[in-house]
Parts: sequence; C-alpha cells; structure tokens
Amino acid sequence: MYEKSILTQETILSAARQLFYKKGFKDTHYKDIAESSGCATGLIHYHFKKKRNIAGIIYNQMLSENKALVHQRYHKRCGLQILTAVEIRNYYHLFLEDSNTRRFIYEVCKNRIPIDFFREEGEHFFQLHNQKYQLGLRDDQIKLVNLSSTALDSENFIGFVDGYITLSKEDFIDFQIAIVYEMMTIPYKRIREIITLSKEIYERERFTVSPDLRILLIES
Repeated sequence: MYEKSILTQETILSAARQLFYKKGFKDTHYKDIAESSGCATGLIHYHFKKKRNIAGIIYNQMLSENKALVHQRYHKRCGLQILTAVEIRNYYHLFLEDSNTRRFIYEVCKNRIPIDFFREEGEHFFQLHNQKYQLGLRDDQIKLVNLSSTALDSENFIGFVDGYITLSKEDFIDFQIAIVYEMMTIPYKRIREIITLSKEIYERERFTVSPDLRILLIES
C-alpha cells in the first residue's frame, strides 16, 4: 500500500512538472494534472491538498538537484563558501535564461511558495555555514536570517523579471550572492573574494533545465 501511494505521488508530480513547465503554475489546474497523470482530482487532493503544495515540492526538488549537481561538479576545487556561491550563480542563470522555467519560478515567488516551503532546508543551509565557519549565530538568528534571505530572494527575483530592477543579469546575481553572505556577517572583503572566485570556476554550459523542470548536468 505504501509503495503504491509513493508511486501515485510520483506519477502526479511527474505530470505536474511537465505542465508547470509548459503552461506555468498559474494556468495549470487540477483537471490538467488529473488528465495528464491519469489520476482522479480527488486522489490528487488526497495526496497534496493544494496545487501550491505540489509546486512547493517541485521547487524544493529543483533546489536540491541544483545543489547536488554543483557540488558533484566542483567539490574537489573549492570549499563550502565558494560552492554555495556557484550554486546561487547556477540557480539564477538557469532560472532566468529559460523562459518557461523563469515563468514557473516567478509565479512560485508571487505566491510566497519559497517562503512557506523552504524553511527547513533554508535553516539547514545556514546552520551548515554557521558550524563550518564558526559564525556564532544562535538558532533564533538563523531562523530570522533564513526567512529574510528567502523573502528577499523572492522579491528581488520578481523585481528583476518585472524590469523594476535594472541591473545587468551578472550584477544582479552578484548582488544576490552578496546578500546571503552579508546576512551571515561575512566581512565585505571576503564576500568580494567569494564572488570573484565563483565566477572564475563557474561553467554555465555544463547545466540545463529539462522540459519537466529537472536540473541536469551536461557531461562533455
């Protein structure tokens, strides 16, 4: 029974991934997911309750895939701080350059999905840096930093796509990386080093987003 339930969830998520990429989050409806997955709308509601919950899971999976592939590609060449900057750099390049992916992430941000669904993962991210570099942040401070960082990331993404933020893409990405480290009280000189080094090793052409919102590493 458990295995059947997991298989059903994966079937629904797979259908939703393709629809969210093709039509966007806003214009994809329960009936679309039901038709594509072969599952009744009641079954989809039973497993996920709301469409935003499906999008939240997919969004988190995309971030996890991005992290895993960046670390796979670069972990032998640099430490955690540089890896994280490359991870953020790849995140923005992939999510901004493909119009379908950009629309999905934009609509996800407009609906506060990252803020509601990325809390546990975000706290783990900042806790990892806190322990690795002995930053001295308390648990309540990490929660504040995590919420603030996620909210800023979402609003800035919206502002950039809307044209309200008129920086070049590279300057925008550099700014987003800097914000993360400023919130962790990293000295400005070190932040500039992190940004510079992440640019030097990053290979944009090694990564892509598939038509079902999967992040892939392209091996030469």
